[in-house]
Amino acid sequence: MISNAKDAIEQIKNPKDLELKISVYLSQKDDEVHIDICDNAGGIDENTVKRIFEPYFTTKEMGTGLGLFIVKTLLKKHFKGDIYCENRENEIDGVTYKGTAFCIVLPKIIDA
Repeated sequence: MISNAKDAIEQIKNPKDLELKISVYLSQKDDEVHIDICDNAGGIDENTVKRIFEPYFTTKEMGTGLGLFIVKTLLKKHFKGDIYCENRENEIDGVTYKGTAFCIVLPKIIDA
């Protein structure tokens, strides 16, 4: 996901103001850990967002379309978590940008 965001940022003609923000927080309401990976590179086409976790779906010339599919499968099967992608306005250093957010949701682990 970080590599995908980096690739998107590098395709922008003037990438000096573009950034990647990673946030980790605990949702008290849902008792879940959230990890948000947000960029401010303009967002992803909505048709791509709908298909981004499908196996063999890629927008890259040399991509396999397996990376995000494998991430989602592992999160669901082994961690009882999930991942989703959405376009949103992200605030970075007080400035609002349109970008993409990948959101990982994991159940909170309680030590016995």
